[in-house]
Amino acid sequence: METGLAIAFVGMLVFLAHLFSAIFGKTRIPDILWLFVIGLLLGPVFSVVQPEMFGELGPVFTAITLVFILFESGLTLRIADVRLSAGPAIRLTLLNFIFTTAAVASVGVAFMEFDIIQALLLGSILGGTSSAFVGSVLRHLQTRETTSTVLLLESTLSDVLTLPIPLILLDVYALGSLRPGAVTGQIAASLFLSGVLGFAGALGWSFVLQKVRNLENTIFTTPAFVFMIYGFVEFIGFSGPVAALAFGVTMGNIDALKRSLIKRGPVALNQTEKVFFAEVVFLLRTFFFVYIGLAVQLTNWWLVSIGLLLTLVLYLVRVPAVHLSLPRTTSVRDVSLVAALRATGLGSAVMASLPLQRGVEGGDMIQILAFSVIVFSTILSTVFVFVVERGGFSVFLGWLFAGFPTEEVP
Repeated sequence: METGLAIAFVGMLVFLAHLFSAIFGKTRIPDILWLFVIGLLLGPVFSVVQPEMFGELGPVFTAITLVFILFESGLTLRIADVRLSAGPAIRLTLLNFIFTTAAVASVGVAFMEFDIIQALLLGSILGGTSSAFVGSVLRHLQTRETTSTVLLLESTLSDVLTLPIPLILLDVYALGSLRPGAVTGQIAASLFLSGVLGFAGALGWSFVLQKVRNLENTIFTTPAFVFMIYGFVEFIGFSGPVAALAFGVTMGNIDALKRSLIKRGPVALNQTEKVFFAEVVFLLRTFFFVYIGLAVQLTNWWLVSIGLLLTLVLYLVRVPAVHLSLPRTTSVRDVSLVAALRATGLGSAVMASLPLQRGVEGGDMIQILAFSVIVFSTILSTVFVFVVERGGFSVFLGWLFAGFPTEEVP
């Protein structure tokens, strides 16, 4: 694509993103779907753009987008909601991961003739939800604050499982041994220390923010500092996404911390900064979902059909996970939205490439299956959210989630 046309297309894409957002307000069809389809048409369908054209900048761009989305989403979370939602979110994260890994591994053994390590590797890669997708959709949904917080926390906490566990299984494949205690300890340390580092970084930044504002052109220094925290946490082997979310939650609750713990010094973000960050997130997520669409690889249609089967399995096992995780005061509508938001994304795409790079037998099939699930789960999540928002299948959903009230219980 010529430079002039590429620049014109970027401008058109920004206008289309605003149009799609307006369409969502009227039709409840998420703008993410349209952006994803544009990427699919540009990439796998017509091969106008290849992900290789972006070189090493592609993964960097996706990481920056993820950090911004998590940070900006964290700014809207209230500590009281996090406290109420932490238990359900942790249960949902663990149960969804365990059920998904077991079910996907069973399909891998039955249909793909994978050995147990290959099958568990594929299952663990698909065990989490997409932080970028969930964070973007929640911006447009009218749900109870605790429900939104559960979804955002789950999509973030799942990275603590879907990133290290496939790496551990790759080591098991290479070495032929597994130490459950070491796995559990690594996950617990990653979750706790990442959160602590994100909190400490935000608290320290809030003390110097007022002085930084006295300088010129400093509105971007806050996300720049978030990038530094994210990079440092990733460098020492813990979860950068969890740290970015903790940073955002802390900065969004500085006023509450000042009232209860710290009386002087820390400064909260002002409204101008929050609006600016929201605009940056809008632009980044626009290009992110187009990029994910064009980066998808769909070359073997038999494997793609198995990917569709795996996607259906993801939704099937999510129902009992939701039943066992959410409080019985949650409405059927909100429970249905939690079940519907099961898209996989960036983490799965990154991890799906590693088995092939590490020389795992069947690594190419694992990659194609994972990319297929990314496509189908994004599409199905969008469709299911649309159906729930429009009040469709209310009788079926009432039966599926029997025991939850039709209206939210205070």
